[in-house]
Amino acid sequence: MPCSPLWTDSQGTIRSRWPKEDKSKTAFVTHWGTFVYDVMPFGLKNAGATYQRAMVTLFHDMIHHEIEVYVDDMIAKSRTAQDHLTDLRKLFQRLKKYQLRLNPNKCAFGVTSGKLLGFIVSGRGIEIDPAKVQAIRSMPAPRTEKEIRSFLGRINYIARFIAQLTATCEPLFKLLRKDVKIKWTEDCQKAFDKIKEYLLNPPILVPPTPGRPLILYLTVQEASMGCMLGQQDETGKKEQAIYYLSKKFTEPGDPLLAIKGQAIADYLADYPSEQLELMDSEFPDEDVMTVDEDNHGRWKLYFDGAANAVGSGIGAVLVSPKGQQTPIAVKLGFDCTNNMTEYEACIVGPGSQAHPVPTIHQPASPKVQQKGMMCDHCGSRLEIFPAYCVCVEECMNVEAEIDDKPWYYDIKRFIQDREYPPRATENEKKYIRRMAFQFFLSGEILYKRTHDATLLRCVDAEEANRLIQEMHAGLMGAHANGPFLARKIMRAGYYWLTMERDCIRHVQTCHKCQMYQNSKNAPPQYLHTMASPWPFSAWGMDVIGAITPKASNGHEFILVAIDYFTKWVEACSFKNVTQVAVTRFVKNNIICRYGMPEMLITDNASNLNNRMMDQLCQQFKIQHHNSAPYRPKMNGAVEAANKNVKKILSKMTETYKDWHEHLPYALCAYRTSVRTSVGATPYSLVYGMEAVLPVEVEIPSLRILSQTQLEEAEWAQARYEQLNFIDEKRLAALCHGQLYQRTDRKSLQQEGSTSHFPTRRSRSEEEEYGLIRSTREVRTII
Repeated sequence: MPCSPLWTDSQGTIRSRWPKEDKSKTAFVTHWGTFVYDVMPFGLKNAGATYQRAMVTLFHDMIHHEIEVYVDDMIAKSRTAQDHLTDLRKLFQRLKKYQLRLNPNKCAFGVTSGKLLGFIVSGRGIEIDPAKVQAIRSMPAPRTEKEIRSFLGRINYIARFIAQLTATCEPLFKLLRKDVKIKWTEDCQKAFDKIKEYLLNPPILVPPTPGRPLILYLTVQEASMGCMLGQQDETGKKEQAIYYLSKKFTEPGDPLLAIKGQAIADYLADYPSEQLELMDSEFPDEDVMTVDEDNHGRWKLYFDGAANAVGSGIGAVLVSPKGQQTPIAVKLGFDCTNNMTEYEACIVGPGSQAHPVPTIHQPASPKVQQKGMMCDHCGSRLEIFPAYCVCVEECMNVEAEIDDKPWYYDIKRFIQDREYPPRATENEKKYIRRMAFQFFLSGEILYKRTHDATLLRCVDAEEANRLIQEMHAGLMGAHANGPFLARKIMRAGYYWLTMERDCIRHVQTCHKCQMYQNSKNAPPQYLHTMASPWPFSAWGMDVIGAITPKASNGHEFILVAIDYFTKWVEACSFKNVTQVAVTRFVKNNIICRYGMPEMLITDNASNLNNRMMDQLCQQFKIQHHNSAPYRPKMNGAVEAANKNVKKILSKMTETYKDWHEHLPYALCAYRTSVRTSVGATPYSLVYGMEAVLPVEVEIPSLRILSQTQLEEAEWAQARYEQLNFIDEKRLAALCHGQLYQRTDRKSLQQEGSTSHFPTRRSRSEEEEYGLIRSTREVRTII
């Protein structure tokens, strides 16, 4: 009698140890600290697949013979008791060899049946688990789409045991069609009851026995077909089921006539008839289809091509059967892609031998002669050869030598000594003279003159890289996009020739900028613009949170306030934003710093609208307004500030629990960045000058160098002059903002009048529009 022990190896995965370099990837946080796994747990995404591969590697010669393994479930199977002991001995030796352990509490020996993957496996065959049958039979009649899909999903798992499943469940499948209202009919109930009744006595499937004939029974209906694959037992008197299959008919993909014609052609090709006669054995132009073989050897062609913004070129090396090499380089005179250049190289290569071109022989250097090397792109080690070029003057393009000189070296040298680079052409000299008029040399520092007569310090590649990294993701970096980052560096007083391109490339390679991109999902309505008459007269407030994970000090909320005129932002983190915390924030961060505001705009949250808040507003004569109750997130300026602060914090944090420490730096980055609506930085509109950034201390800009040489009185006089122009700057920002609002409102409302679907709003639009809608309870601010 067959005997098959069954057990579950629950300790196998625990014995799979992690490599040291991967332990940090499994870190998890608890109340008692941060821990990592020394061994592989089952909770990881690919743990099951990794463990399965390990089991297949260890037992590859025993699987499907003595044992069956599915992840941590192992079965040792034998047909006789004597073979069973032999198989167990072999299995235990293998387990001992690789130091694997089994859980004795989950092992069963000498059993004739067991559960595997939801089925009962025994000497009789494969049966459905009674627990699963009972779960299906106890289900009530489904009434919703989700319940119908759940029922069909359970039935599909045991579909191999059910005959004519597709035809039986056809009424249920009709309920899942598109645009069909779910209505439980009598046919559906009959199909539901028939399935339950069938599962009272489900069949037992047996594996096929090699050497015996298989029997296939077909049942074809109008919309589906069913079949049963069976086989006779050892006695030959009883048939046993191997598999049940049912299939629904779909529209045929090929015409029946074509299928019949193909079948007839295949038959005649395999079994030709003696009555068939050959009509003609001669074919026209038969000699054209023959090619004489070349017995003199084979030619080889190595070719490649490349294209970029500067131009495109191709190279090829033709090797004769005798080993003679004919290299060729061609510069293409038309625009093309990399793929096109490769085809051009394949075409030009063979012609280099048929049509010789002017050549130049250049003796190779001793190092190259010793190594016998060829160009890297040819991918082959060849002997030294003369250089063939189609046009020597145009094709001898040699890459510039890499040196440690800055990009402005030639310009600086011309301004200082009136000298040109060696071997410079007339056009190059003319270009250097023209560029020199745009630069100014002070000592050893070169400055670039801008169109508004501002001097920008020229920096080399190393300093430019430091500037980009510090301005983008440094202590006060806001992770701005490429063009904004270039303008910020230029406002700080620095310049190099490819600054915008370098900034864009740096932002494209910033991992956090790719993770935290803008998500535009706020549908606009007709916009009502709002303008503040002077700085700090109108403030908007909102709450960010709850933030997950919490900060290390327990804070999980941020209270944000923004001035509608200068776009200045104040923010503080709290454990809970209570009524006391809000009123204290208004007093300490708004009133005591910037004076009495005229109005305060919040949403309808209870912590921002309460008796303490009303008393505060009455005490200091502050007008308190609320945004639309049905759309509280339409206080656009505050929502835009919230989004920017969250985005900057997300890009600054390293451990995700130190965000409260980076909050002041995020605010500083926001205040020193140009706001699109006002065309200036909030810092400059408040203080009349730009903030001194940390990088300006490391690489002194022009204003830092000039201020260090000023006396205290001279510096104070210069500061007074800056403050005298602050009103003009604020007025220009106000006019810029109003024009910007009207332009955006007009364009968006025109788009809204031609579409019934809401469109998305950009970040600048959210920043510029305050109250979006007004209701009977809410007054619109103009």
